[in-house]
Amino acid sequence: MAQLAFPIYQNQHSHQLPQTGVVFSEDEIGNSLMQDKGVAYNYILNKQYNRRFENGSTFYMKRKLDEYTSLLEKEVLFSSSASDTLNNEYFKKIVKFGPEIIPLILQELKYKNNYLVWAMNLITGRKISDGKITMSEAAKLWVSWGISNKII
Repeated sequence: MAQLAFPIYQNQHSHQLPQTGVVFSEDEIGNSLMQDKGVAYNYILNKQYNRRFENGSTFYMKRKLDEYTSLLEKEVLFSSSASDTLNNEYFKKIVKFGPEIIPLILQELKYKNNYLVWAMNLITGRKISDGKITMSEAAKLWVSWGISNKII
């Protein structure tokens, strides 16, 4: 059996991580965070995101969006072809989330204009503009659309 970085107690202020079954108290987190960068760190991240987001599926989608965008950027970084991005497996996985991921994409587009404007086109089934515009302009238009439709 693996040795844990901190003792596990069950008391009135204990918490159980559903993925691992590990039980620990709030006090133990502060004392053990420096020793254990796995369980305690993930607990704190999970707790922060659960406060910010309504449910666990949004937390999951945010983590997946971050993961897929990072992997996608590495794979298409030096490509000038839009089809390389559109046909990339990670781009397709982002689009596959469907309308549920729109608020998270719009949050990303607030700070970073990129290929996610194309994901918005595919997910919503519409283009944000009829004319030719830059990705930066498209990102701003999508964010404005999200604000006016009370999505973000």
